[in-house]
Amino acid sequence: MNWIMNNNYPNSNASRGSIDELIDLAKKEELNNNYFEAIRLYSLAIKKNNERNDNSYTSAWFLRGKLNLKIRKYRDAKYDLGICISICQENMEPLYKAIHKPLFKSVFLRCIANLMLNDEAYYNDWVYIQKSQSYRHLFFIRGLSYSLKNQTQKALEEFEKVIKISPSFFRDNDCLIVHIPEELKAIFNLYSL
Repeated sequence: MNWIMNNNYPNSNASRGSIDELIDLAKKEELNNNYFEAIRLYSLAIKKNNERNDNSYTSAWFLRGKLNLKIRKYRDAKYDLGICISICQENMEPLYKAIHKPLFKSVFLRCIANLMLNDEAYYNDWVYIQKSQSYRHLFFIRGLSYSLKNQTQKALEEFEKVIKISPSFFRDNDCLIVHIPEELKAIFNLYSL
């Protein structure tokens, strides 16, 4: 049985590593498009963190949520990102401290997951993002919303605003590209990212 387990899961010995080692292995698997193995490794990191009773470590929750969003497992993404947000708020991390912090990024990605699920809860996240005045994120969400309604021209205009403000937005947020309609991917040459 162990031989089978080791062949099915190339990183089966990873459970002996530290949380950071598990996350590093998961990131490598993700880069190699082994998404389900990456999720398994992120889950091991979360389990190991829970065993330590450490409520300050959010990376594994965030990264697993981000990957779930990328592979269109929206409910799982929403759950993971919600846990990350809760942990950040328990640790009194201010939402508007910096838009590059896990809390803001988690709220942004959860907003997208809710939008893809057609869950009106995305409005609550939208309000947080709006207060942060991160217009590239707001324009992206608006563009995505238009594209889901097949309003391609309006979506195009919003995505153009994103690129004008932040030319590297799609490269920096490559997990979002799968949600862009094909005709817009071609216009913005997002296939190479």
